[in-house]
Amino acid sequence: MALRKSQVAILTLRGLSLLFLLLSLIILITNKNTEADSRHYWKKLCSYSFMFGISVVGIGYTLLQTVAFVAFRIVMENDKGVLFEFYGDMAISYLLATAAAAGIGVSIDLKNYNNGHYKTRYFDMGFVSAGCLLLAFVCTASLSIMSSYALQKKL
Repeated sequence: MALRKSQVAILTLRGLSLLFLLLSLIILITNKNTEADSRHYWKKLCSYSFMFGISVVGIGYTLLQTVAFVAFRIVMENDKGVLFEFYGDMAISYLLATAAAAGIGVSIDLKNYNNGHYKTRYFDMGFVSAGCLLLAFVCTASLSIMSSYALQKKL
C-alpha cells in the first residue's frame, strides 16, 4: 500500500484546497463591520452570500472526494470513480473561480465607493476571503488537470 507520487500530490492538493476553503469561510463569517456593529453584512451582499455558499459546497465536495479517494483508490486500488472525479473537479473549479471573481469584484468596487469610510476594513477582509477562494480554485483546477490524465489512462 505504498503511495505513488501522483497520489501524494492529489492528497496534498485536496488538503490545500480544503485549508483555503475553510480559511475563506472563517474569514467571511467572522468579518464584522466595526467592533460596535456586530452585524454580518455577508448575508446582505449577494456576492458574499455566493462566496459563502460555494465555500460550503466546496468543503463538502473536497471532503467527499478525499474520503472516496482514500477509500477506493488507495485502500481498494480501484479506479472506478475517475469519471466522477473529473467532472466534479471541473464543476467545483468553475464555481470557485466565479465565487472568487464575484468577491474580488464587489470588494474592490465597494471599497472604492466607501473610500475613507469605516467599512474599508470590512471590504479588505472580504478581499482576503475571495483571495483564499482563488487559491482553492488553483488547487482544484490542478486536480482537474490531474484527473483528466487519470481519465485518459483509464480509457
